[in-house]
Amino acid sequence: MPESYTITAFYKFLPLQESALADYRSALQRIGFRFRLFGLVLVATEGINGTVSGSAEGIEGFKNHLENEFGEIT
Repeated sequence: MPESYTITAFYKFLPLQESALADYRSALQRIGFRFRLFGLVLVATEGINGTVSGSAEGIEGFKNHLENEFGEIT
């Protein structure tokens, strides 16, 4: 467990195919586990939205993954 936690909230509006949502959800869950994050990420046809917490390094790695996959995240 990290000595301190960082919290971040993010969203990205982008069209996602209904047929791909389960795959995106599974992939993001695996990435969250890899970076030891806690929180919630919603994946819908309108895009992604979430709030997660973990170490600063874990948050940075997760956000880098999101931006590589989806482009700039707000």
